Parts: sequence; structure tokens; C-alpha cells
Amino acid sequence: MGYPLKALEPGNLYMTISLPPNRTRNYEPNLQQDCRMYIPEPPDPQDPGYLEAVIAQANTVEDFQWGLYYHRGLRDGTWYTLQRVQSLPDDAILGITHPMFELKRREVQASPRLDWDVIGLVRLMKTPFDVAGTLTSYLDWLTPLAAMQAQQTYLWATSVYFRTRRHVLKLQNKSEYPESVTRLLEECLEFAYSEVWYALGRQLPRPIFSSAWAYAPLPGETEEEWEMKGKMHGTLTSKGGSYHRTV
Repeated sequence: MGYPLKALEPGNLYMTISLPPNRTRNYEPNLQQDCRMYIPEPPDPQDPGYLEAVIAQANTVEDFQWGLYYHRGLRDGTWYTLQRVQSLPDDAILGITHPMFELKRREVQASPRLDWDVIGLVRLMKTPFDVAGTLTSYLDWLTPLAAMQAQQTYLWATSVYFRTRRHVLKLQNKSEYPESVTRLLEECLEFAYSEVWYALGRQLPRPIFSSAWAYAPLPGETEEEWEMKGKMHGTLTSKGGSYHRTV
């Protein structure tokens, strides 16, 4: 079972779950109507194919918008999201000859927890300190490549996460671990549906949830060892992201 967190931690990769893009900052929510839409009947626990069916429906409208946020330190993070393509060349076919999404990359100083559209953040992984400073460059390379083939924001975000985790494990000469897109989706959806009411009500800051299934410090480095290195070095990047916990 996952658990809530009080603050963002440097060197952590988070999944961001947001309201769909048609709900802008100027949108005044009808709480009764919107929550009926966002809180469907719970999936049948006896139907193991339910979540696989949700994932397979790539062209359907997603209930949420999914992204990734890498937190380096106080007022220092990078937020990756997808934006659906709005215009096409005359001879292009969306999702076949032309990508469905384009990447939106933002260097942010304000925490995503303070964004009106965000429902919550799910902590996915903490990188070893020796790798943490280079992870932004890897994500900058990987996220646009994955976006070119994306048909759902959730599958894009999870595929980037799983590949990033394998990359870090390889750098540490550690073995891989079993992956399950559906188990992570089940955990994230339970969190998102329970929090969407508060997001529609514009309550800030938005919560952080640590994934019970996905999150763990990578093998070979304890939480205490990571924090000690952070205090000794004081920075993760050349841009001066200091080692501090923040909202």
C-alpha cells in the first residue's frame, strides 16, 4: 500500500496526473457534474482484463493527462508533458504518418503541486546520487523520441519511466526487475480518482503519493547514504539546484 508524502525530494522522478487539457485555468467547474464524470463505477476486481482493455483503447479520450516531473532541488526541476497536435499537413494522417502529440518541456521553479490543473504527483523512483545529476540529459533525449510514437499520455509516461529505470540500473550494474504497466495504472488511478474532487475545488497544494509498487531507492544505496551525499555536495546540477526538500 502506498503512502502520502509531505514534500518533494531531490533526485526523485514523479508521475504528474492532471485534469484534461480542455479544463483551462479559466474554467469554472461544476463540481456535481464533473465528479460524476470523473468517478465511474469501480472496475470489477474479478476481471483481470479490465485495465488491459483501458490501455488498448489508445484513441479514446483519457480521463487524465499524464506527465513526468524530475525534481533536482529547491526551485529546480523539469516537467515533461504531451500536447495533442492541433494542425496537420494536408496529406498527413494523425497517429499514422504524423505524431498525435508534441512534447512540452518546462524548466520550473514553482512546484507542480501549485498548478491549478494538477490532481497529484506519484513518486516513482529515486536515483543514486552519482547518477542524479545526469538524468535530466537522458530524459531530454528520451521523452521526445517516445512522444513521436505516443497514442496515450499514460503509456508515454510509463514507457519513459520504465526505460529510465532500466538505464539507471544498467549504469549501476544492477539487474532489472519485473515490470507491469497495469499494476502501476491501477495504483495511480485509485489515487487520482480519490483526489480529483479536491483538484476541481481548486485546493492547493496538491498531494504527493509514493507508489508502493514502483518506488524504492535503487539497489546499492540507502536513503541515508543518498541524503549524506546530498548534504556533502549540496548540488545536483551545474545550474546550482541545491539539496533541499520543498513543497
